[in-house]
Amino acid sequence: MFAAIVLFVVIPASGAKAHDLADGKDSVKPSREDSGTEAADQRATQRLDFGIDFYDAADGSIVRGGINYTWAPLADHSFAATLPVVDAGLADVEGSGIGDLLLRYNWLPALTLTADPWVPNSLGIGMGLLVPTGDAAKGTGGDQWVISPSLGWAAIIAKRTTLLPQLQYMKSFAEGELAHGVQVISLSVDLVRVTRNKFWVQYTPAASYDFEAEQYELDNLLVLGQQFTRRFALRLELRTLNIADPQDPAGEDRELDYRATLKLQWILAF
Repeated sequence: MFAAIVLFVVIPASGAKAHDLADGKDSVKPSREDSGTEAADQRATQRLDFGIDFYDAADGSIVRGGINYTWAPLADHSFAATLPVVDAGLADVEGSGIGDLLLRYNWLPALTLTADPWVPNSLGIGMGLLVPTGDAAKGTGGDQWVISPSLGWAAIIAKRTTLLPQLQYMKSFAEGELAHGVQVISLSVDLVRVTRNKFWVQYTPAASYDFEAEQYELDNLLVLGQQFTRRFALRLELRTLNIADPQDPAGEDRELDYRATLKLQWILAF
């Protein structure tokens, strides 16, 4: 699905606060070694995420690398940009280059940028815009603009366990000749469990309705990860893709069945 890139925390109706999720009241208490960097993390206004996606399709594969940059210049407001580089090796579409640029704005209370990987990346009130900077003829873009408003929140259901629902809508416009129109509404729920040694597991079912195809779809996401330091973490994502990402060249006659993602997370403390 059209991923929300901004990394943040929101104060939900259940009473959980940003620092509760980020700093361990529902997950992991910071160690004495970590406490020296906690204040710097709380003041941080910038963050980088590096990721590599591998897509398995019926007629080939796609590899996509991306850099996600998040900037929070004001309290409760954040901006983000994701620039992907795509290598497509499909039967009828093959090429490489810059992919579609993703821009995002989010409003949320009690913003805290953090490198803790279990901090949700899809909460608050957000608006995403996908810009067709890729080349659909080479398989690096979707040849369409896509707008994506979203709403997410958090609920702590047990110590070190959090439930994170999100509602999202996608609609394409200004479509080119090679575009495959997108209009999808989806509801997903992240169930995140963090252990004391900073290993975490996340399972996310997502139910979607595709207005173009007039059908319902169900996808699943499994995440395994490890945080090594306060500022550094690695995560592995395995996902089914019954509804393809609009950034990828997956039209009506081509399905992307699975996606594997390896992501590095790093915070800039300034």
